[in-house]
Amino acid sequence: MKIRSFLITLAVASLTAGMLTAQDAPKRRGGFGGPGGRGGPGDGAPMSERRLTKELGLNAEQSNRINTILQESRVAQQGNREKVSALHTSLATAVKNGDEGQIESITREMGNLHQQELSARAKTWAKVMSTLNADQKAKLAPRMDRMFGDFGPGMRRQPPPQVKQ
Repeated sequence: MKIRSFLITLAVASLTAGMLTAQDAPKRRGGFGGPGGRGGPGDGAPMSERRLTKELGLNAEQSNRINTILQESRVAQQGNREKVSALHTSLATAVKNGDEGQIESITREMGNLHQQELSARAKTWAKVMSTLNADQKAKLAPRMDRMFGDFGPGMRRQPPPQVKQ
C-alpha cells in the first residue's frame, strides 16, 4: 500500500512538474509578442490579444476591456508562478534526498497552486466571454472547448468496446 501511494504521488509530481516547468521557461529577448518574439515586431501585445481582435473583429472598447482583463490576470498570477518555481526547486531537493514526506507535502502544495491557476484562468476567460456579442462567442466557443475540456474528435476518451456474447 505504501509503495502504491508513493508511485501515485511520484506520477502526479512528475506530471505536475512537467506541466509547470514548461511555463517557467526563461523569456527570450524581445518577449513573446514584442520585437524578436513569436508575434514579430509590433506594439508588444501578446499574440493572443491581437489574434482575438483580428479573428473576432473586436471593436476598440472590447479590445481595451479584454486587454485589461488579461493584464490583470497576468499580474495576479505572477506570485503563483514564483511559488511554483520555488516548489520545483524544493521538490528536486526532496527527490534527491529521498524524503517521501517532503515529496508528499510539496506535490500537494503544487496541486493546490495548479487548482488556483486553473480556476483563475477559467474566471479570466469567463470575463473575456462576457465582453463578446453572440457571434463572437460562437467563433470563440471551439477554442474554449479545447482549453477547458472538450478536445475534439479523436481526442475524446471513448468507452471500451462492448463484447458481444
